[in-house]
This record gives sequence, C-alpha cells and structure tokens, in this order.
Amino acid sequence: MDSLPVTLILLLLLLVPTIPIVLSLRIVPEAQRCVVFRLGRFHRILQPGLRWVLPGTDHVRRVELNIAVPGWQSLPEPELQSRLQHLAETGQLPLPTA
Repeated sequence: MDSLPVTLILLLLLLVPTIPIVLSLRIVPEAQRCVVFRLGRFHRILQPGLRWVLPGTDHVRRVELNIAVPGWQSLPEPELQSRLQHLAETGQLPLPTA
C-alpha cells in the first residue's frame, strides 16, 4: 500500500515535464509556412518540417502559400520570406481555409 503514493509521484514527475515539450512542437507542411508572433509582434517564419516554439509566448499562424503568395514555387526563399514578413507586419495575412 505504501508504494502507491510513490508511484503516483514518480508518474507525475515524468508526465509534467513532457506537457510543455509536446505543446511546443509544430509540424509545418510543405505548401505552408507558419508566421510566429512573439508577444504580439512578428518574430520569424517557420520553414517546413518539425519546429519548436515557446508555448504561451509565441502565437503561430499558418499561411497557405497558394492563397497568400501566388506563384510561390518560382520565388527564391529569401524573396518568399520577405513577402511573408511584409504580409505579417501589415496585418494582411489571409485567414486559413477550413
């Protein structure tokens, strides 16, 4: 009977640190980019793949490139980054479609 509280405490000590880790992971698909706002201001653009953000501090907004930047496949990456940054800073990012 004495091992039950110890087991519960160990389980909590293992689970509690994993929650922020799971909440901070984002998967960005190929035809999307994610614009990160830190404390309400533009911070960076997430490239495709598995990415980390700060939970509670960063707000991530998905951008569908086919809608936001037509012809994005032919643009070099720095040009695409600057266009997305301009859209984010001027508040003209299109809403994601469901």
